[in-house]
Amino acid sequence: MVLHAPLLASCQVKFSMSVIASVTTVDFRQSFEKNPSEHKLLRGRLSAMPKPRTLALLVVIAHWIVAVWHLFLAANILPAPNNNVSWLAIILISSGHLCVSIALWKLSDKLAGTVLLIFFLCALGADLYEHFLHSAPNNIFMVTAGSWTAWFDASVVGLLALEILACSLGILLLGRWPAPRTAI
Repeated sequence: MVLHAPLLASCQVKFSMSVIASVTTVDFRQSFEKNPSEHKLLRGRLSAMPKPRTLALLVVIAHWIVAVWHLFLAANILPAPNNNVSWLAIILISSGHLCVSIALWKLSDKLAGTVLLIFFLCALGADLYEHFLHSAPNNIFMVTAGSWTAWFDASVVGLLALEILACSLGILLLGRWPAPRTAI
């Protein structure tokens, strides 16, 4: 009897999930038959092309993750006096990304695009100066070889790519997203 207990439990779960799925399918069909405009509204929300705000929000979240990871990688490659992670830097980076996310969520397209563009242009300028132009230990051309060097270089390139993508999305939000063409 012990050997068949997991099989019995999985059969019960599958049966209950199929019952729930059939009930919700019937409920949706009945609501669409009563109100066809609701069906068009739902279909409009599930369009094939994602909105630029959603893409920008995903880029902001990805940039935040890579930026915090980059701080920990920098602590591993820098020499002794600078080889710790600044919690103040993590708090400032997190609060900046949170403010940009709130702006994308709440403001109009033009204001959200402006905030996105200003934030990521500043990040892009700091990234280019610190990792490519400035002669410092965290310049990717002057980093001492080690086991973390490739990961550090990859995080710099990843941050650079995300910042360029976010700037282009900010420009698209400022100038409005191109509308799909409809046949006449």
